[in-house]
Amino acid sequence: MEKERFYGWWIVVFCFTIFLTILGFNATLPMYFVPISEGLGVATSRVSIIQITMGISVLTMNIIYSFLVNKIGIKRLLVLGVIFVGSGYIIMSQSSSITLVYAGAAFIGCGYAFTTTIPITAIVSNWFLEKRGMILGIIFAASGIGGMILSPIVGNLITSYGYQTSFLVQAVIILSAGVPAAVLIKTDPKLVNQSPYGKAMEESNDTKSLLTVKEVMSSYAYWFTAIGVLIIAISVQMVMYSVPTYLDHSGISLQRVSFLWAIMFGLNAGFKVLLGRLSDRFGVWTVIGINLTCLVVVSISLMVLPVSTVQYIFPLVLALAMVFLTVPIPLLVQRMFGGEVYTQIIGIIISALSIGMSFAPFVGSKIQEGFGYTSVYGMSVVLSLLGVVLLTISNRKICKMKESKRKNVA
Repeated sequence: MEKERFYGWWIVVFCFTIFLTILGFNATLPMYFVPISEGLGVATSRVSIIQITMGISVLTMNIIYSFLVNKIGIKRLLVLGVIFVGSGYIIMSQSSSITLVYAGAAFIGCGYAFTTTIPITAIVSNWFLEKRGMILGIIFAASGIGGMILSPIVGNLITSYGYQTSFLVQAVIILSAGVPAAVLIKTDPKLVNQSPYGKAMEESNDTKSLLTVKEVMSSYAYWFTAIGVLIIAISVQMVMYSVPTYLDHSGISLQRVSFLWAIMFGLNAGFKVLLGRLSDRFGVWTVIGINLTCLVVVSISLMVLPVSTVQYIFPLVLALAMVFLTVPIPLLVQRMFGGEVYTQIIGIIISALSIGMSFAPFVGSKIQEGFGYTSVYGMSVVLSLLGVVLLTISNRKICKMKESKRKNVA
């Protein structure tokens, strides 16, 4: 009798498809700012509020995600999320005012919360006890790959047919690819009478929680973790957003900067897979150590090395540092607090990550305007070290709480 094929590999394909389309098109959003500004006769600064609107929607939905999961379920939220994103782009394609563009952005933001980090990592965790880091790395890499593939397509659509038609085409692609992928996803292997990949390792895998949701969320370790993630996110994004302007102000041509930027994002996609695999073999703390070491190295390099040298260093090192914003966070939360409580506690930590990423450009620009680029990179080093301290304290506290619970149970 032929052995039944493991459905988990199809789960990877479907999740990859969702990330490729939804987050791939999200990477093209800045290309629309000038066309929308000219088409609606509004300032570009008003158009940029699209990202703030999306951010607020994502944060709101992340905070209440655990409540919605309990009421609706991950699968239905996933399908609903794809529909929200597609509907948001349809609204934006029909917009005759900037207010309608904002409304579309709000729909898209809600859809992001239902289709990206929180649900996908929960589904992957159900299906893969082994190679979980590598699988997440492959899926997260889809966003960068999507951006590279879709950017020239979107650019041609806007140039040839206008931004409204381009938004409509995006909506059709997202709904056509994303809805079937979301429908075909099985959130748990039990639904198809299968076992998770690596079931033999289940007992030795320290992702089971001895702590309840209430115990986790009432501990200072949980909130230190959220703050640590927020601080490091600010540190990473401050460097990332400042590098293009720093190189430009240092005399590097825009074409050269764009070329280096493309290389960096290509490397970042590959590093997500590589570091995900390293996490499986050596643990998530090893990956975080690599991320933050690279962040400190690139920050110091930008402070002390001539721009003629640093332009060859930053694509590789910053690409490694940027992986912190994706693969390690869900793995860290599962490792520290336990897989059973993951969907109930991850929302606030992902919200902290989003807040840090959203505020970083503003914080970095203010530091740069007042004190120069060297201060931006110096502050990045300080924030990185502070984040490490908070995460280390949190991990030690949680380990003590688990050990105490084990003794009480015994």
